[in-house]
Amino acid sequence: MNPNGSSDSDRLAALSSAVERLEQRVAQLEAAVAGRGAIGAARKEDSGLSSATGGRAAEGRGGPTLTPADLGRAFLVMAGAFMLRSLTDARLLPLTGGIVFGLAYALLWVLLSDRAAAGGKTVRAQLYGVTAALIAFPILWEAPTRFSALPAPFAVLLAGVMAGVALVVAWRRNLQLVAWVFVAGALLAGIALVFATRTVEPTVALLLLLGLASVWLGYGKKWRGLRWLTAATADFMVLFMVSIAASPAGVPERYAGFSIARAQALPGGLLIVYLGSFALRTLWRQRDVIPFEVVQSAAALAIGFGGAVRIAQAVGSGSGALGIVTLIAAAACYIVAFSFVDRRLGRGRNFIFYTTLAFVLIVTGSRLLAQGAILAFIWCALALTTAYLGGRYDRITLRVHSALFTLAAAWYGGLLRLGFDAFMAPAGRVTSRPGAALLAVLLGTVLTYATLVIAQGRRNTRDRARVPRVFVLLAIVICLAGLATSLLVHTARGWGLQNLAAATVAARVLVLSAAAVALAGVGRGIVFREMRWLVYPVLVLGGLALLLGLKQGNATTLFLGCACYGGALIAAPWLLRRREGLAGSGADAVADA
Repeated sequence: MNPNGSSDSDRLAALSSAVERLEQRVAQLEAAVAGRGAIGAARKEDSGLSSATGGRAAEGRGGPTLTPADLGRAFLVMAGAFMLRSLTDARLLPLTGGIVFGLAYALLWVLLSDRAAAGGKTVRAQLYGVTAALIAFPILWEAPTRFSALPAPFAVLLAGVMAGVALVVAWRRNLQLVAWVFVAGALLAGIALVFATRTVEPTVALLLLLGLASVWLGYGKKWRGLRWLTAATADFMVLFMVSIAASPAGVPERYAGFSIARAQALPGGLLIVYLGSFALRTLWRQRDVIPFEVVQSAAALAIGFGGAVRIAQAVGSGSGALGIVTLIAAAACYIVAFSFVDRRLGRGRNFIFYTTLAFVLIVTGSRLLAQGAILAFIWCALALTTAYLGGRYDRITLRVHSALFTLAAAWYGGLLRLGFDAFMAPAGRVTSRPGAALLAVLLGTVLTYATLVIAQGRRNTRDRARVPRVFVLLAIVICLAGLATSLLVHTARGWGLQNLAAATVAARVLVLSAAAVALAGVGRGIVFREMRWLVYPVLVLGGLALLLGLKQGNATTLFLGCACYGGALIAAPWLLRRREGLAGSGADAVADA
């Protein structure tokens, strides 16, 4: 025990307690310091984020702006080009050397445009690209025309190279203005060289390549206007080339280097470039068809395929091979539509696009391989086939194609012409002696209608599904009514009637009235319900025939016509109402049950 009366153990306990309090205080101080540091870091981070966001917002509001310094650089670039031109004019540089240096100088600024865009200087990059185009294309125009220093095809090739390099830079750095300027410059230079030097085929090839590039630039960068410009220009130049190659007087003398072989291949190139690109996008990338693809597909078929056919007919060779290739392409479109598009993408716009393309190709291809009655028989066979497959697999697209094949065969085989002549031609042109080929086409049309009805059966008998039948039925009605009218007119001629025109009027009204009643009677059943849709149109035609024939008829023929037409107006609606009453009674019976 110490003199103060406290033991050593008490002092040790007090010291331990003091140390513990000290440790707690230090821990509190460390926690406070750490908290202040975290708050400061967070504030710093928030400040940096807000400043960055504000900078981007300011940039978004104002965007990159064109400054006088940028314009000054552009004028200095042009000054360098004019210096090369002055050295060439002064003969200090040879003409060929001046052209080479000028093109290399323009290419240099295209590359510097890429470098400026990589450094974030977008406006400067656009100015460099535009200036490079203003330097390059005047050189490529003057070299073959004014100076005769380059062959025109080689100048077209160099224009394509310059445009290709610029498009690569525009793609990499998202420089839309550079793409527009170089594509427009190449288009203008190519067309100008065509009319100045008659260099047609190389220019068309260049336009097709530019069209291919612009299509995929539109897909990848959404630069939609560029593809319309190049497509329209390519279509025009292909059409212009076809007019030269298929000229009835032969290739004009001023186009001395024109090649028919190359001219035959380039329209096919138009089809490959555009239809091939559209197929890759819609099938490989599984995208829907867009308006540009629909419009340009129609233009490519009309100009490219039609141009190839026109040249083949003009030169007298190649039509057969072109027809076979077209039929193969049509079969491929059908396979793609039903085996790939229908299963993966459904029956949307792509399905309609490929099936329509297949139909157009198969019609045009078959016309290249056959003519006359044989072609009508081929279309009848196609109508029968598509009618069966459309009913068997419940495909309204195939049934529509069956109806279109039937109408094509009926028109080409003379069925529709016979009906129109019977009801619209003067009495002297009405005949009753159809040929065997016409009767065979009529039989094929009737078989097609029967196939549509039987193959479809009672599946999918909605009104929309019956529309293809209506067109086939219409062809049958027109033909049978025409035959019946021709037979009556021929009989009247055999009886020696003096007023043949009046007899023709009575025959037309009689046949149309009988047709309306027959359609109403047969159409009462559920199977042939579409026949009812033609009753009133046929009655209207009968009334028009009676009115138009008032001046030509006499009392006897007008009596017969009015009696027949009046009876049809009473009988046909009565038959239709009777069918509706039966249908209502059946529905009531089902409801009561």
